[in-house]
Amino acid sequence: MHSRIVSIAIASTFLAVVAAWFVARFLTFGHYSSISIAFGSALAISLAVLVVRGNVFYRWFAVAISTGLAYRSFALFFYLKSKDTPGEAYLFPGVAFSVCSVALFAFLLINRQRNRRNMQ
Repeated sequence: MHSRIVSIAIASTFLAVVAAWFVARFLTFGHYSSISIAFGSALAISLAVLVVRGNVFYRWFAVAISTGLAYRSFALFFYLKSKDTPGEAYLFPGVAFSVCSVALFAFLLINRQRNRRNMQ
């Protein structure tokens, strides 16, 4: 039960950060693509549901996606900063994606250790 609550919290955080990434994109560039928002939101919701269901492959996939999006957010921030364009809105998604990926990675390692103890 405890692991289910933690996975729901991590999945909810992931969804909130995806929404924050789209808000940062709108605040920085002043436009949005509704198809991009719909497609990205559908993928994020699907991944969050699969993470909550406990599929280990999709949990590792979520770690990879969160890490990639954290990298992308920080890369956009530093690129925009080098061009003297305000891009501070990308800092929050970058930090939040980093926290989400670290939390999910730690959760996966703890569950793996717990499963090893149960097997013995």
